[in-house]
Amino acid sequence: MATLVKRTRQTKTPKLPYAGQLETIYHSRVDLLRFLDQRLRFVIYFYDTAMAPFEDLIDKICREDPPYDVDPKTGKRDPSAFQFEFSEADDGRDLVGSASLSYLEVVLHRFLERWVLDLGGQYYLKKVTASAKGNWLERYRVFCLNVLQVDWAKSGVDLRLLEQIVLARNDFHHADNTLMTSFFFQSEYHAQKYPDSVFRHQLWNPDSKLRPRLMVTRDKLVEAVHSVRTLCEFLYHARSG
Repeated sequence: MATLVKRTRQTKTPKLPYAGQLETIYHSRVDLLRFLDQRLRFVIYFYDTAMAPFEDLIDKICREDPPYDVDPKTGKRDPSAFQFEFSEADDGRDLVGSASLSYLEVVLHRFLERWVLDLGGQYYLKKVTASAKGNWLERYRVFCLNVLQVDWAKSGVDLRLLEQIVLARNDFHHADNTLMTSFFFQSEYHAQKYPDSVFRHQLWNPDSKLRPRLMVTRDKLVEAVHSVRTLCEFLYHARSG
């Protein structure tokens, strides 16, 4: 018994996985796709739910539905009397769109990060950082091509659209005119690279000397969500073996 106790005390305790390994184990590739779908569904749900009151208010003002049919100050019909309310609702639409697209960008970023961790841990993540210059999306693309021999072009996704998601998100978060206007505009870099951005406001005059205004419509958001889902599923199947 004494010998047994002695040997038991000398037995080394197995090392537990560090935090990063635990996260990798928990977020397996199968889980990632399931979690991804939950987040992508939420993006659309958030957009529709948050956008509804602003769209409803704008529709009422445009139709001149009561109480937006008569100027409360003069008692006369005057559509321009509610320009402030219209502008506020329009600003609300811009904010909902920017928040939705920004969240989508984060979801894509985190998916790629977890996916790479699952394949090669911190060693691969460091390779991503060193793989190329440019934005984080480009680094992941080059890493997949050079290290994993996985070509995103074969996914069938419009890679230009994916990059515009990142660039538009950057414009939303680094807007230099927030105090002067609630509009979001393309940065000079974004405008030079994609003058015909898919997120350019549909009523913006292309001949204007000002940088194009950005707006995320539901159709464009759905298109962006579909592109993110397609790329992520492609990557999952490309390395599932």
